[in-house]
Amino acid sequence: MKSFLLIALLAAASCHLVIINGVETDLSENISLAPGVAQSFTNPFFFSVSISCTVSTPDSSDVIDIDLNGSGSVNGVSESGNFDYTVENGQTFEISAGASASVSLTNKGKSTVTADCDLSL
Repeated sequence: MKSFLLIALLAAASCHLVIINGVETDLSENISLAPGVAQSFTNPFFFSVSISCTVSTPDSSDVIDIDLNGSGSVNGVSESGNFDYTVENGQTFEISAGASASVSLTNKGKSTVTADCDLSL
């Protein structure tokens, strides 16, 4: 899942960073989206961030309700407000979020969707 997720912020709020000899080696988070449960994330930075996620789901596809408050994009397409995004198992997507933007993600599918996400600053 290569969502903006925002995903951008997603990771920004809860990811871990390992620095070895001054080199960033890991800035990632595994996100679990249970059906019908909203998860909100805010970009705490004064600059834009992007997150690239790979989706895992037992279903052929699931719909994620995305509510993006502030500037951002999904897979390079500018978005804002509330919209649905369909994801498939193994799909990668990217979410970018502007400074102080927030995003809420709600899985509208039947099964839990997980996203293995990497944050880019």
